[in-house]
Amino acid sequence: ETPVENVTPEETPTPTETPVENVTPTENMADEIVAGLSGEMNLTTFTELVDNSTIGEELDANRTYLVCAPTNVAFAGLGNQTLSAIQNDTELLSSILGYHIIEGDYTLEEIAALCQNATDGRIRLTTVEGSDVNISFTDSGQLVINDIAVVDQIRITNTIIVYVLDGVLIPPGTTLPTPTPTMNVTPTPTMNVTPTPTMNVTPTPTVNVTPTPT
Repeated sequence: ETPVENVTPEETPTPTETPVENVTPTENMADEIVAGLSGEMNLTTFTELVDNSTIGEELDANRTYLVCAPTNVAFAGLGNQTLSAIQNDTELLSSILGYHIIEGDYTLEEIAALCQNATDGRIRLTTVEGSDVNISFTDSGQLVINDIAVVDQIRITNTIIVYVLDGVLIPPGTTLPTPTPTMNVTPTPTMNVTPTPTMNVTPTPTVNVTPTPT
């Protein structure tokens, strides 16, 4: 029976399957995020941004990630014009989305343990964008990332955990576009022309000629 055991490892060449995963590491992770959140109606804006971005090129299918997904209401707080400008700027969109993704498999329980073991109850984790985020718990036990509350946790695959946020994380040093100064043209009415009546000519009567009788 021992030679039978020696045959089995040769019949299960697992290393030959790993290169197949390495062929498509970039787009698969973004597709996994979009597919995993497709049923979350309060995260449709986030999934559309991921789907229309190049963030997948920065993600490795062989690693695990913590994805912070702002709700539709959170993105709406930026304003339609700002959100549209972000979506049309490939580099800015990739930077913002990258700031919402952290490499590692961090559940809420694991984050809580890390914060409890920290000297100040706060930890810093590096994002895919390259900058760090501050993670801590409030006095009421609410998990916050850069002071933005985590309202839910969703595990969509074995390698992707999603934290639902009630706000949008902005990378340090990033200035959001605010294309709204066009409204200043409206308060320039031409109504000032109307109060220029020529009635001032009327109070010049020639009645003074009458009191000159001889």
